[in-house]
Amino acid sequence: MKDDALGFNPFFAGPVKPVAKLCDMLVSIPDNPGQSLKLGKVLDRRTGIVGRATLVHRAQLRRGEESTQNPGEFDVVLKSSWQHQNRKPESDILQNLHSNERARTYIVGWYAGWEQENTSRNWQRAKFGLQGIVVDDRALRHTVVEYLNPITKLSQPFHVRHIGWSILNAIGFLNDNGWFHRDISIGNMGFVTLPECGGVLVKLHDFDLSKAHNSPQDNPHWTGTLPFVAIGLLECQNAKPRIGFDVEALIWTLLWIVQVHGDGEAVDAPFADHPLKDWFDDPTNLHKLATNKRNYLLNPPQGYFTNAFYRPLNRDMKELALAWYNKQAKLLMERLDQNQEAEDRVLNRLAASPEHLATGPAYARFVEGLVKQELEDSWEGETVYLSDEVYGQPSFTFVREWMEKKEWHKLQNRCSCPKTVVQAHCAQFKPKS
Repeated sequence: MKDDALGFNPFFAGPVKPVAKLCDMLVSIPDNPGQSLKLGKVLDRRTGIVGRATLVHRAQLRRGEESTQNPGEFDVVLKSSWQHQNRKPESDILQNLHSNERARTYIVGWYAGWEQENTSRNWQRAKFGLQGIVVDDRALRHTVVEYLNPITKLSQPFHVRHIGWSILNAIGFLNDNGWFHRDISIGNMGFVTLPECGGVLVKLHDFDLSKAHNSPQDNPHWTGTLPFVAIGLLECQNAKPRIGFDVEALIWTLLWIVQVHGDGEAVDAPFADHPLKDWFDDPTNLHKLATNKRNYLLNPPQGYFTNAFYRPLNRDMKELALAWYNKQAKLLMERLDQNQEAEDRVLNRLAASPEHLATGPAYARFVEGLVKQELEDSWEGETVYLSDEVYGQPSFTFVREWMEKKEWHKLQNRCSCPKTVVQAHCAQFKPKS
């Protein structure tokens, strides 16, 4: 197989052919002598996400003696996708984060990455409704990372606490290193099993939507996997990235696991009977979804936050949901107060002008527009007030302290590491009685 065999166009690739023909073939990695990939099964194929195509293969990385890195064979994933050229490649993000030795504990391992030659401008998307032609320039990029098992395979109730604590610390690690993940979801977390002790490391992956703290904020936009997107981001789609969006997405992911999954499998139910369909059933009305999710924090289906399999966790999940609801309720009250204060300022200014004598619907709309502009100016261009307590650093601290109080940071089932080892791991399997 020639190196350019990966220069496929995922838009013409059928569900079986010709993509399947890439399996079991060898691909050399540019600028990495002695390294090659043997492609395996297709794990994922997406062609309609933000106009971008993505193909994910499970693969085996082979490093020969001539490699400058440790020789051997490694279980990996090859992710190939068309991406904006002006977006920092996921491979670069991972390479940068792995300069910190703590990264291997929190995020997927990185092996290699490259941009396919001669693919720039091979796929462009016109934006209609504008003067002239504006083009999104994209390139085909490849990233090789370690293979992570699906997070739902950690299916016991004691695993959920460990998942929550591990991913919260991963969010904190990213934040400490100047990054927001921006797509915390059940599909973007996984685990590796440590052969020496049977323990697991829970990690985050999929960083192609991540954003650096110091990146330009002149064109913010909401992103994420819809069922797990934070309420504040659903209500304010032009919000600047915040750590609290990642923290709340983690809460929704945990609530999803304990309601939808059971013993490693998703509950088999038609869409009409899906217990959480109100989180994603109408993507054209994000404010409605935000209201549905806020209501869920008080009123889950049949009064339980968990299904029967995860019932031992219901009390914890109820307390977490209520704690977050109280923060949301306080935020709503603050919005009302700020709206009233802005209206008072506008009316006071108008009182000194001839316009204050006007009446009727047209004048009311005029005042409403001034109030809206007043609020957006005070919120630095954002259309909805998002408090630092709910979506800033205090939100991370709040959830971390809550988890510590509930002892989510303590291992309920340890791996086989000696008891003298402080940094033990959560066991993958429930010990036999």
